[in-house]
Amino acid sequence: VSAKSTIQHKEIVENSLKPIKEISKPVLSPSNENKNIRIAFLLPFMLDQVKKEVVLERFQNFYAGALISIQAAKEKGISFEIFTFDTDKTEEKINEVLNNPELKSMDLIIGPAFSNQVSLVAGFAKENKVYTLIPFTAKVPDIENNPYLIQFNPGSDAELKFLSEQLNGKLRNMHVVFAEIQGINPLDEGRIRAEALKSQLSKNRKSFGTIELTPEDVNFRSDLKKGEKNLIIFNTDKFSNVSPYISSLITVSSEFNIVLLEQYSWRNQLEKKPDCITISPFIPEMNDAAVNDFNARFDRYYGKDITDETPRYDLLGYDLTNYFIKYINRFGDKFGTKIGAINSIPGIQSQPLFDRISNESGYINQRVYLEESKAQ
Repeated sequence: VSAKSTIQHKEIVENSLKPIKEISKPVLSPSNENKNIRIAFLLPFMLDQVKKEVVLERFQNFYAGALISIQAAKEKGISFEIFTFDTDKTEEKINEVLNNPELKSMDLIIGPAFSNQVSLVAGFAKENKVYTLIPFTAKVPDIENNPYLIQFNPGSDAELKFLSEQLNGKLRNMHVVFAEIQGINPLDEGRIRAEALKSQLSKNRKSFGTIELTPEDVNFRSDLKKGEKNLIIFNTDKFSNVSPYISSLITVSSEFNIVLLEQYSWRNQLEKKPDCITISPFIPEMNDAAVNDFNARFDRYYGKDITDETPRYDLLGYDLTNYFIKYINRFGDKFGTKIGAINSIPGIQSQPLFDRISNESGYINQRVYLEESKAQ
């Protein structure tokens, strides 16, 4: 069995993807000796770019983690054919990739990374009946009518449902305050989610406060309550919109008990923040032994520093690839109709719970976690 790739093994393989050479060694699968697991990765390695974008390292790390999962499965006797495509960022490039005839016979496609390419890959998946995992974006068009799509990022609906449940449970004694920054785009996911949550709270007859903010008028005190925890929810997902108001929020936290609902993407910001809670598909407290074992493998295969970014894309690639390897190895080409049949597949950083609304829809991860963090 030989691993196949449409990318030239330039510095990306030399520096961080060395296991692909080991994965190409032939082995037999104990569960299905006549069939190798065929996985295609559609990721933006941008090998033809002279100047590399920093964000692209995330996708290299994702792929590196996925290869560690594949290597671990290979050591257990599972055989693979791995196809790797450099998708760049454009619709033209993804169309070029989708014209490769090998893709029609994949057990699983993983990717793409950029939302502008998702609809094209989704159409290919449905037309050719190839199960496709969308690992990053929460905006997957037509997933309600495409049974071959699998979306890891739960998106606003799952987060809203979970937060509503928490506000009736663990967070029920918090005073919810919506911090509404004026001029936020109506299509901002944070604004849409905040409006939906207000509607849900009103329906449940739970009171909340609203503070209108402009750069010239920042008055958080107007609707905060002393003696209670005040949960501040901004009407935007973009930290650049929130940043001008964080210092004022920290100032009033000396007088009021403040807790900020923080978007997971804000955690990599170095700016000081008050106490926060975060909702995400990532396990708050990872198992140290599992992390250390993975780190040791990563160092052995790649010999480069582990990223300190949150979330870790190498762990995401490992967890998701490991999840679907187990399904494909057990159920073969019928695995897409069996998702959920295996009780538990342990993950290091994430442990998805995929569900669908009908037999005609795709799967969306429904498992999210609540994490609390102290002021930094």
